[in-house]
Amino acid sequence: MSEQEQKKDWAPPAEPRPVSPLRRYAPTVVMVIAVAFVWFGLKEFKSPGPPPPVDETVAVADAYDEAGDPVVPAIGMASSKPRLVEFYTDNCPACRQMRPAIDKLREDCTDGAVEVVLINLDDPRNTHLADRYNLRGVPTVSLFDSSGAETGRLVGSASLRVLRKAAANLAETPCAGEDGASADELAATVDEPCLDDTCG
Repeated sequence: MSEQEQKKDWAPPAEPRPVSPLRRYAPTVVMVIAVAFVWFGLKEFKSPGPPPPVDETVAVADAYDEAGDPVVPAIGMASSKPRLVEFYTDNCPACRQMRPAIDKLREDCTDGAVEVVLINLDDPRNTHLADRYNLRGVPTVSLFDSSGAETGRLVGSASLRVLRKAAANLAETPCAGEDGASADELAATVDEPCLDDTCG
């Protein structure tokens, strides 16, 4: 390439355009705004304080009683009184046979010493409870203290006398004049459960 050709290609450098003040300070302004958002955002969320207290009486119901109403507080959560919960199905003869005894127990315990709850496992909203509580047959009467812990279980048809004794043991006070009974005494008076393959 000759010197003349190089001179043709060469041009004096263009004078730089003046930068507007907006372009000159925009990155700095954006950075200051970003830092301010981060600073105030961290300050706002740094100490949110203690979480609000949980009101167990409005806990989400995970079971529905025989009338279809939600059981609140949920089974297994603390409640104001102990609970005697019968798990049953519609097609269980032993459950139907035991129903008058359960109804009478409800009537006997109207003073509120024990809450009697009936849970129909045929209700699709309650089917998960069979696995959760390891239910192997119906009727099953589970006894829950006021802290929500399961303290005992009766599997199979139980007489009114046995149910009253179970309620008396649970509440630590007689229900309809019955004295408490030992777990062995209760277990000896319970009939065979209606297992899934034997229900008619």
